[in-house]
Amino acid sequence: MRELIQRLSALDDDAASAMKMVAHFDALLAQGAGMTALVRGAAVLSGWPCGLHLPQHSIYARVDAQGRSMKPPADSSAIQAWPHQYLEDGSDGVVWLERPSDQTGASDALILERLAAGVHLTIERVSPAAITDDAAAIEIIASASSLTARRKAVKRLRLSETAMVRLAAFRASDPAPQRSAALGSVLGPIRVGIVEDGHDDPSGPVGLGPRVPVLDAFRTTQQAVAALALSSRLNPVVTWDEWGLLAELALSTPARHPDVERVAALDDEPQLLDTIEALTITDTVRGAAGLLGLHHSTVQQRQTRIEGILGFRLSDPVGRLRGLVALAVHRIREARATAEPTE
Repeated sequence: MRELIQRLSALDDDAASAMKMVAHFDALLAQGAGMTALVRGAAVLSGWPCGLHLPQHSIYARVDAQGRSMKPPADSSAIQAWPHQYLEDGSDGVVWLERPSDQTGASDALILERLAAGVHLTIERVSPAAITDDAAAIEIIASASSLTARRKAVKRLRLSETAMVRLAAFRASDPAPQRSAALGSVLGPIRVGIVEDGHDDPSGPVGLGPRVPVLDAFRTTQQAVAALALSSRLNPVVTWDEWGLLAELALSTPARHPDVERVAALDDEPQLLDTIEALTITDTVRGAAGLLGLHHSTVQQRQTRIEGILGFRLSDPVGRLRGLVALAVHRIREARATAEPTE
């Protein structure tokens, strides 16, 4: 496919661009991406918010051009004013692209056609009427499927509808439990599993969402993904609950904040990023040295160098908090950048 795109680029830029879009959706489907991931791909490719509504399954998905989830339109009739396409299965399912009517997009029709086709294939793959394996059941539980579908999936997994669980998010390239499902996310392809009450947490790297009733687990998928983005070599198992307000703060902090940029300047020296983390989650240089397995004098030297670059001290509470949040935002930004489609 790449070779074909390169050949087309030399002959026709529009044709090459179209092939890139087709290849992007094909790759998402090959990874077993869910519906929200397909909508996110369409939004990123088009540069405009995109959405999906499947009334038969009570599924809404809407994503802005940066890949962030949005609420459904306040006025559903607005969909008719945007470029849109209905699914061909007679279900009244519709996908749309929120490009203003006074602007035209040469690729709108292709993006909507590929999005609609991908959604249709995904519906067939995870239809509640044919939940034949655990992976399909977990995908339904972790997605915004209908309550009926989630109940059938819970039954398939032999769980009580009142069971308390956590969603566990793993990068697709890392080991994951056999009982897990492939999903798309802002971090790229991931696998999601379910951790029941009374069971040990999986080994990392892993992000764990908050503890909720299994039928509400879909509301915590993005929190588990965010926790995964915060995992590290020193802290491979991250639970959303443990971060509390700090997790929300890390997700909402502007990625171009000066503190984040100064941390990013150390990206070529991962041992210094590890040192920032160790200094921010322990109380003393000796504690950080123990965590890193280094002599305390080595950590002291690193701290002096790091503080000179950051412009603030990591030895006081406010400085440790600034360093912790800046490092978290940097890791989330880097994870998202790695997952973005290349031109």
